[in-house]
Amino acid sequence: MGLGKTLQTISFMAFLRENRRENGPHLVIVPLTTLDNWIRELGRWCPEIRVLRYWGIKEDRVCV
Repeated sequence: MGLGKTLQTISFMAFLRENRRENGPHLVIVPLTTLDNWIRELGRWCPEIRVLRYWGIKEDRVCV
C-alpha cells in the first residue's frame, strides 16, 4: 500500500492516450475496497479518460 500503483497505472494510460493514440478500451481490475478511490483519482489526474464502473455479485461474475 502507498507505493503509487494507482498513479503509475493512470499515467501509463494517459501516455498511451496522448503519445500512442491508443484510446482503449482498457480494463483495470481492482478490489471493491479501492474502486471509489480509483474513480476519484482518474477524475483528478486524467479527467479525459472515460470511466465505466462494472461490478456484480459473485453469481453474476461466473467464468465459463
